[in-house]
Amino acid sequence: WFVVTHLSTDRISRATQSRALASIASGLDGPVLVMGDLNQSGGSLGPLAEAGLVSDGLRHGTLQRPLPGGLLRVLGVVGLPRPKHLDHVLAGGGARVVRSWTVASDASDHLPLVAEIRVP
Repeated sequence: WFVVTHLSTDRISRATQSRALASIASGLDGPVLVMGDLNQSGGSLGPLAEAGLVSDGLRHGTLQRPLPGGLLRVLGVVGLPRPKHLDHVLAGGGARVVRSWTVASDASDHLPLVAEIRVP
């Protein structure tokens, strides 16, 4: 099963959505992947973790990001904005996130997230 979503930026609405998402995902038989812009850090995914959905535990957004003219900047340097890790790929029901990583891009305020998944 693939469940793709974009949760609210409002904390209260997002908490309700997270609980509903966990309920939907835990009710599916077999391997399940939940992915998308969850608008929360990995430490705030409680209802999803309680439903048995986990990632590889890595924090993303630490790669280099291109600037116009082919220049690069390192994210997290003092004075430069650092994208937050708000996009996630979580697995359950026997599926497993082996590893995940971001790709440097200036196409969005979110870095593209790539994940390697194993299913039974």
